[in-house]
Amino acid sequence: MTFKSKHISVSINRSSHQVYEFASNPGNLPKWAAGLGGSIKNVNGEWIAETPMRRVKVKFADKNKFGVLDQDVTLPSGAKVYNPMRVFPITMAVN
Repeated sequence: MTFKSKHISVSINRSSHQVYEFASNPGNLPKWAAGLGGSIKNVNGEWIAETPMRRVKVKFADKNKFGVLDQDVTLPSGAKVYNPMRVFPITMAVN
C-alpha cells in the first residue's frame, strides 16, 4: 500500500528556537494548525482537539533539541495519522 505525501515548507521570521518553543506547546496548536480545529485541551493526560471530524486525540513528540514536532493523530474511527514535522534554521550562503 502506498500513501500520498505532501511537503510543505514555511519560512518564519523568528529564530528556530522561538518557532520550536511556540509550536511544541500543544496549547498553541489551534493558532498554527487550522485543520485540527479551533480548540485543544488536556483531558486526563491526553490532548484532545475539536475538529471538523469531531474529537481527535493528538500525541506530540517529546520535547527535544532536534526540532522534531511529530504528531500522531487518532481519528474518531480509531485510525492513526502520523504527521512528521521539523523546525530547522535556514542558513544563508554568503558569496
